[in-house]
Amino acid sequence: MNSFNRTLQTDPIAGLTQMLKRWDCLLICSATGLSLIKRLGLPESEHELILQSGEPDISILSAKNIEEVRQCHFVVAIGGGSIIDSAKILLAAADLPNLSDSLAMGSDINLSLSKLSRTLIVVPTTGGSGSEVSSAATISVSGSKRVLYGPALTPSGVAYVPELLPMSLEQNSSALLDILGHAIESRFSFRQSTHLEALAAQSIKIVLGLSGSKALSIEERARLQLAGLTAGRVQDLQSVSAPHALAHLWPYDNHGSLVGHFNLQLLENLQHFDVNVTTFLHSFLERWNIDLDELKTVLKSLGAVQPVNMSALKPTLNLDVIDQINRSPSMRLSRLKLGPSTLQILLGQGND
Repeated sequence: MNSFNRTLQTDPIAGLTQMLKRWDCLLICSATGLSLIKRLGLPESEHELILQSGEPDISILSAKNIEEVRQCHFVVAIGGGSIIDSAKILLAAADLPNLSDSLAMGSDINLSLSKLSRTLIVVPTTGGSGSEVSSAATISVSGSKRVLYGPALTPSGVAYVPELLPMSLEQNSSALLDILGHAIESRFSFRQSTHLEALAAQSIKIVLGLSGSKALSIEERARLQLAGLTAGRVQDLQSVSAPHALAHLWPYDNHGSLVGHFNLQLLENLQHFDVNVTTFLHSFLERWNIDLDELKTVLKSLGAVQPVNMSALKPTLNLDVIDQINRSPSMRLSRLKLGPSTLQILLGQGND
């Protein structure tokens, strides 16, 4: 596997070709992902599982899909964060027969497995989800988000192919907002280290450098993927995604813009938070020569500011839900806990 991972890193197309030709390899992707495979000239896999685009829900855990996974030793998932999450969840379900029932009971699940039985190789087609280096996956159950987490869910290998990313900045804006979200949120962790801080700062600087381009070259798309990889891994290690956890509740599709909106509100209203949070974030930006006003401007230019309909979210935000978010795996180390006043700030609303 080590030699194969080296091939993935040095020549991802050759590595993927080698893997997809195996008789015991299952390809998981959407119809869009299938067209991208053909565009790259990759071979068709003997076993394919074509899923619908969009956030996975519990319907993917059908007996047929799980049996498809069980018949193979290797799985290649090509797509954005949702497809990668779907693959992770299916591999977990192949090892855990009662996973679907446990999810239906309505709680997040900490997988006790140290390793999955099948090897997962992922090929991200978006730049900012971070799912390719994350130990978590989300799934919708009866309209509510559930999180699976545990080291077994981190993919065994990643192939980065920048040609798969769209060229225009507008099409990548959600990914760039996600990267900024992961990097900014990681600063609210109680678990801090200099090298993780440096990686978060580097991710932010890459996004700031790309934000002036209208069309991204191959080299710029490769940098975008590097920023996504770095920020996603830092956030996963820090477990502090308050704006992400809140955006997961929102009844709209543009997740990246919502995370960007919440982070913009956070940066613009630091004076309303606990002094430790405020000082911590300000000192981080100053230490790494990141201009706060420039960061706010880029968030706005990427579409972070959009109308926020508080009434659309209020029915879902009871005290139990807020408590569940605060105790979730994505918040267990966070300095920033959600409460009524914090929510009003992040939503940019008054006491309506």
